[in-house]
Amino acid sequence: MNEKEREITTVFGRKLRQLREQYDCSQEQLAEYLGCSEETIQKMERGVQSVKYWRLILICDRFNVSLDYLLRDFDASDLQTVPSYVVKLFQDADETEFEVLSRHMLNASQTIRLIRSLKEKIPPSDPEDS
Repeated sequence: MNEKEREITTVFGRKLRQLREQYDCSQEQLAEYLGCSEETIQKMERGVQSVKYWRLILICDRFNVSLDYLLRDFDASDLQTVPSYVVKLFQDADETEFEVLSRHMLNASQTIRLIRSLKEKIPPSDPEDS
C-alpha cells in the first residue's frame, strides 16, 4: 500500500468507526450487513485493510453519506468561501439544473452539519490505539 492509499484507508477507517458509533451499530451488525467478518470491520476501522467498491456503496447507503465524505479528509471551515466556479455553475444553470444544484447544496450543508456534530461528539483517535 502506497502513502496515498494508506492515508485514504486511515481516513476511511476513522470515519467508518465514527459513523458506526453515531448510528449505534456494532461491528458485528455492520459485518452482517456488508457480508464480511467482524475482523474485516476491525481491520477497515484501523486503516489496515481497504474496502471493496460495492461495500463502499452499501456503507454510504447505510449511513446516508457520500463517497467523498468517507474517503476525503477535509475541514468544513475550508468551505466557507464559495469558489467562483460554483457561482458560475449556478449562474449558467437553467431552472431544472438550478433545482438540482440547490438540492446538492442542501445535501452538502447536511453533511457539513454531520461532520461538525461528529467532531464535537467523538475525540480524535489516538494513533497508539491502532
